Amino acid sequence: MIVQTFAPEPAADRRLLLNNQRVGTGSMKYFCVLLAASTLSANARTETIAPWLPLSSASMQHPEPVHTTLPIQTHIAPDGAIFAEVDVTHHNLAHAALARFNADGSFAWMHEVAGSTPAGFAFLDGGHVVTAATSLLTLNAINVRVYDTATGALTWVREATGGRFAFDERNDTKQVAVDANGNVMVLSNDGGDYVVIRHTADGTALPSWRARIDNANNVRASGIVAMPDGGAIVTGGGAISGGGFVTVRFDAQGDVVFTDVELGGKNSLGNPLGPDYIAVNADGNVMLAGTLETQGGTGHAQVWKLDPSGARLWTQLLPNPGGTLSTSPSVGAFLLAPNGDALVLSKFVGSYRLVRLAAANGAVIWDAAASGGSPSTLAQAENGRILAGGYVLIGGGQVRARAVEFDATGAKCRIMEDIKPYLKLKANGSAAGWSVLTSNPLVAGVGSDALMRRYNADGPCTEKLFGDGFEAFGSLQPADQTQPIMSIADDQQ
Repeated sequence: MIVQTFAPEPAADRRLLLNNQRVGTGSMKYFCVLLAASTLSANARTETIAPWLPLSSASMQHPEPVHTTLPIQTHIAPDGAIFAEVDVTHHNLAHAALARFNADGSFAWMHEVAGSTPAGFAFLDGGHVVTAATSLLTLNAINVRVYDTATGALTWVREATGGRFAFDERNDTKQVAVDANGNVMVLSNDGGDYVVIRHTADGTALPSWRARIDNANNVRASGIVAMPDGGAIVTGGGAISGGGFVTVRFDAQGDVVFTDVELGGKNSLGNPLGPDYIAVNADGNVMLAGTLETQGGTGHAQVWKLDPSGARLWTQLLPNPGGTLSTSPSVGAFLLAPNGDALVLSKFVGSYRLVRLAAANGAVIWDAAASGGSPSTLAQAENGRILAGGYVLIGGGQVRARAVEFDATGAKCRIMEDIKPYLKLKANGSAAGWSVLTSNPLVAGVGSDALMRRYNADGPCTEKLFGDGFEAFGSLQPADQTQPIMSIADDQQ
């Protein structure tokens, strides 16, 4: 029999759960799991598993009693506050919401814009935050808003037309950036053009930057990073059929410095599958990751590096331990380690696969696997720990949030999983640990609340092995035949 032990649930979280009448279902599922586990084998060994409980948990307090929420992005402000962007639906209309949670994890404020879907945010100097959203009320209109980070007061709002987003909440891409001069840059596409919409920090409109990518009018701009000289790097998918991934470097005047087209290797059709992801090192070198369709109709996942002039430094395919086209991984999230190494989270035959590539030459430093599904977020704490997250399908069209923590060597530490359905997550790392944005399960007549949970990033990193067939929490068997620690979040007891 497997024995689970738990720390006491925080009183505030218990009150929240009781008020929302969500304790009964989660408790019943939990005890059913224990009952199923106890009947697996009369000779099953006893294992005590320390749960990974959050340090704090707070809901985004919304004035509407009935609403649903979808996590989009979370970032840490310079003052330590945690900001969350959430897609909220109520009264049959989408709303782009931005919420602040204080450094201690408590909820501070929330503002939303009716008839809009969020597409990213970034912090400005002087205690401000800029958000971008697509207007559902005006064709091809993009709303840009700036708020005071402390009070939430709206500083200014502008509406730009002639563009649209290719943003997808399932992908951890960046549509908003702030340049070296403090100007706001919002990435969109307009037919066959990449478009960078620009404003000064006080809201004055600046000329947009444009780059013609494809005359077929179906490009999808997916990421933007500001460059130290005041310019920017933007990237995305070219033509759906054979266009590959196209990366454009703008200088500070908006002139194109170079255009890089990545069509994949000899087995690739050059059809971009999803977005490509972009990051820039301190030396101005550019790192990208994306998946292209192969001749067998599957993914061809790779990372490539450019110098500031656009010269190709190296290209590296992601490992494919399965050895066949049908097992090819696909990129789900991407970031750079402090030393410039590439960290790539991919989906590989029903598991998360986290690969670290050397900045100098793209060599595989380590390749770690853990049970997962569709990855959508990747974060790193200051101690080098890495959190890989996304969601898994559990049948009936339902999904469940899951995140796996790795240490800096690729060893699995802990697993964070909600046993309730209809959950997804986004995450961010800092010196204070992990900030995880998720939502409660959808309840008929009530909806769902956005939740901000904070977890430590320095707990025990000792992997537990289960040899008794204990799989009641889903398919937790990763590709390397080992399992991470299982845990139950505080609202599942």
